[in-house]
Amino acid sequence: MAWKRLRYWLGWPWLGLVLGGIAAIQGLAYCWAEGLWFEDVGYSDAFQLRITTQVILGLFGMGSSFALLWGNLVLANHLRPMVASELRPSTLNPQGRPRRRVGLGLKSLLALTITLALLISIQLLYLGRVVISYWSPTASVYTPAPPIPLWAKPTAMQTVIEQLLAQPWQLIALGSGAIALLFLPRFASKVAALLASVGLGVALAEQWTKVLLALNPVPFGEIDPLFQRDIGFYLFRLPCLEVLEFWLISLMFFALVSVTLLYLLSGNSLSRGRFLGLTAPQQRHLYGLGGVLLLATSFSHWLGRYQTLYSQRGVVYGASYTDVHASLPAYTALSVMALLLGLGLLWRTLFWRIGLLSIMEWLRKVGQRQHAALPPFPYRPLSARPLIWGILLYLSLGMLGGWAAPLLVQQIVVQPNELLRETPYLERAIAKPGELLTSTPSMPSPLCRRGS
Repeated sequence: MAWKRLRYWLGWPWLGLVLGGIAAIQGLAYCWAEGLWFEDVGYSDAFQLRITTQVILGLFGMGSSFALLWGNLVLANHLRPMVASELRPSTLNPQGRPRRRVGLGLKSLLALTITLALLISIQLLYLGRVVISYWSPTASVYTPAPPIPLWAKPTAMQTVIEQLLAQPWQLIALGSGAIALLFLPRFASKVAALLASVGLGVALAEQWTKVLLALNPVPFGEIDPLFQRDIGFYLFRLPCLEVLEFWLISLMFFALVSVTLLYLLSGNSLSRGRFLGLTAPQQRHLYGLGGVLLLATSFSHWLGRYQTLYSQRGVVYGASYTDVHASLPAYTALSVMALLLGLGLLWRTLFWRIGLLSIMEWLRKVGQRQHAALPPFPYRPLSARPLIWGILLYLSLGMLGGWAAPLLVQQIVVQPNELLRETPYLERAIAKPGELLTSTPSMPSPLCRRGS
């Protein structure tokens, strides 16, 4: 009863207006006061450029994130859950009820839903801390961009765990969020989508310097020897691409976990003690979200290839023998495999009953036809086994290429003859800084005083 009263409480809109009004008043007061100061010292154009860029990035990140999350939640609530009458006859007992082995039992369902609810709560907690850390107005005309949040990186979980241990009170907020998602999944998921959209919008707005640098790059005229790219790419374009990577993976991960939780809790599955399964439209929805997430993951692995230039594994800062011969091929293979898996999931989403075998059979009939009319297309139910094996192979390759292969190469190939293996990379690390110091282009200051 208390949960229902909380859900239909009429004060939610007023609470949102009050909190939004406080934030708006604080932001307007800051912009007005700082605008007067920058106008007085002659840097009003630079300040206006910063504020305009932040507003555009914040509105874009918040609006697009909310539209995507809200649309997926509405679609998930619209699709009806599986009912016993839709099960195969072989899965029903003589009384017409599903056997106990169908779907998920209560224990498995509880474990899975609690895990998904905790993942959503952890992401909201992490984004909340990001927003709080950014909510500190500065009087500087130019502030360096804060580091990109780590949610799209494997080290994010370690960061969250360290924060929870340092401040145990956050466990209460984490548990409260998870409970709300379990008992009020539709209402709590929409509130969570709104909060996540605000967090992602603020995170994008604070990366304004990286976006402006990407829009105004300056070539250095020097090519890095590993990827054959101009040095300016790593200073101007790569940081902005990493911001895009963070936003895409965070957004799609939140959407996939939220929709999966709604489907598992649909049809009062917890009260009935069993989840019967996913309908075909629900499976297509999850396939689509998973496919886009894997495409974003492929993009992340591809950008990870450039991180080998910042490796600290070798005796000098930069790419070492192990990075070039183990980590770099692993990143490339993971990117290609994630791309193929993502395209496979999107194919299942768009063409539910059309597989490669169906296409090959249809093409064979087309080649053998004797009339002008095309033969009918053979439809057959697709098997999920190739995708499951592909995902397992991807995870195995991730563990092998991310940890085992670099360790083995370092210990077996490099360490017995380290000087010989690392000599080309030592020479490159010593020679390149001197060349860059003499060839760095002179760039005009982006912040020029008015009238100068």
